[in-house]
This record gives sequence, C-alpha cells and structure tokens, in this order.
Amino acid sequence: MIMTRKVLYQLTQGLVFQRDVGNIYRECKKSLKELRRVTSFSLMIFLYLMCQPRVSAGEALSFYTTNDYPCQTDDGRGATYEIMNYLLTKYYPEAKMRFIPWMRAFTLTKSGERNSVLFTTGQKPERIPYFDWCCYLYEGPSNEIFAMKNKNYSTGDLKSLSGKKTALWRGDSSEVVVNELGKKGVKLEKVVVNDVVQAIKMLLSDRVDFIVTRKPLFLESCKDIALDCIKIEKINHPPIEPRRKLFIVFSKNTDKSVRDRFTTLFKEFRKTDQYQNIVKKWGLTYIGDN
Repeated sequence: MIMTRKVLYQLTQGLVFQRDVGNIYRECKKSLKELRRVTSFSLMIFLYLMCQPRVSAGEALSFYTTNDYPCQTDDGRGATYEIMNYLLTKYYPEAKMRFIPWMRAFTLTKSGERNSVLFTTGQKPERIPYFDWCCYLYEGPSNEIFAMKNKNYSTGDLKSLSGKKTALWRGDSSEVVVNELGKKGVKLEKVVVNDVVQAIKMLLSDRVDFIVTRKPLFLESCKDIALDCIKIEKINHPPIEPRRKLFIVFSKNTDKSVRDRFTTLFKEFRKTDQYQNIVKKWGLTYIGDN
C-alpha cells in the first residue's frame, strides 16, 4: 500500500511516463488484492472471537467443591474434576474450582448464594428442594459399612449394629444414609466429623465401632495419609444405598439464563466420546440422559 500511494502521487504530479502506466496498474491491482486478503482474514478472526461461547463478567459463577475421590481432588484428579476443568478452561477462563470443607460448600449453595454451583452432589429426597438439579454426571460408588476386622459383626441383619457408635462426615451423603438406617430401626450413637479422614482415624483408635463411606474414597484416604487400614474391612451387608446418582447442582438464587447456559454447554459435552471416556477412566458409569 505504501508503494501504491507513492505511484498515485507520481501520477498526479506528472512524474511518470506513459510506458509506466501498465506497471502502475499492476501494482495497484496487487495492493488491492492484498488489502482484501488482510481484511478478510482480520474479519474471520474477529467473527471467530465474537462467536466463542465464553461468558461475560456479569455471568460469573462460583464453583464450590471438596476432596472426594474418585470425583474430584485438589491435586487435579477425578472424573468431575476433568469434566469441570474442560468446561471452565474453554468457556469460563476466569473461574476457579474452590476446594473448601464440604459442609461449608453445601451450606453456601443451599442458603442461596447468588450464582453458586456445587459438585459432586448425591441426589437424596431431602436435598431435592434446596437446589436446581440440572446436570446429571454419572453413577457414583455407593456408601458401605466399614469396621475393624476383630469386631465380627453379623453380616445378615443391619439391626445388629443397633446401639453401636459411628462417625459421620458432616453433610455428606453417608450421613443421610445413616439417618435412613435410624428410620428403619437401627438406633445408633453418632459423632459428626469434618471429613472422612477423621472418621477413619476414630475407627482405628477404637473411638467408634464402624463408619459409612465409599470404598474408593476409603482406600484413597488411607493411602494419602499413610494410615494402616489393613485392620479395617468392609462388612458384608444388605445394600444401604442401591443407586447413587451424582450431579452438579445450582443455588436456587442462580440467574436462569446463567444456569441454562452452563447446562447447555455441559450437556453438549456430555454427548461426546471424550466425556464418556473420562467417566470410564475413573471406574464410574453413566446411565442414560438424566
């Protein structure tokens, strides 16, 4: 374009000869072609950036979670961690997953903190009214009963646990399961703790008779903090939690358009082979389009 301006100037000043007109024409044509190419490329980049479904600052969401293997851990492992990492990296680049104690995360979202998201959450009847259950993830491992091997509890009747003492992870689905046992006549003494590690430590020190948790979480917790869990065994018992549907849930005080946008992006990803491979990688199962 600099060359074209120079030539045009020469033309207006009568500084070129007629035999140069052909060269001048060719130069102008080449410059105009280059201008169209650059303009077209710039326009393509602009339109691409404009069409990316990233959210604006006004749509900011707060993502709350806690360590719960094999769903998510603060060192970047787990099925939900990989799913959320994909969504946040691509569509919510300014957002972060906040790992905090489960009861605090649960309470913040349940109490109606604006535009707050909680994961990974087991769906229980008493929880349903407090959240918007928009995003079914997969089936999680069920809660089971663990006790010291030397206790020799009866394996056929859960009522044999009546009168025993157990440690409950505050706000966890295992607490809900134990409360359900109480409704079925299994009367228990309960101690509430902040996480599953505390519950395991209490079991090892003989301060409680048994705990209720998920096998993958139990094994990972023992490994992470080098606990000698070889003395603990899973009791064979009738199922206490036949199905454990896990979700990403929203505060009831979440803007509908913000919630719906995330849900759409999530469900689009859930249809992909990449999503299904993540679920399988962590030994979990996705059932249907819930």
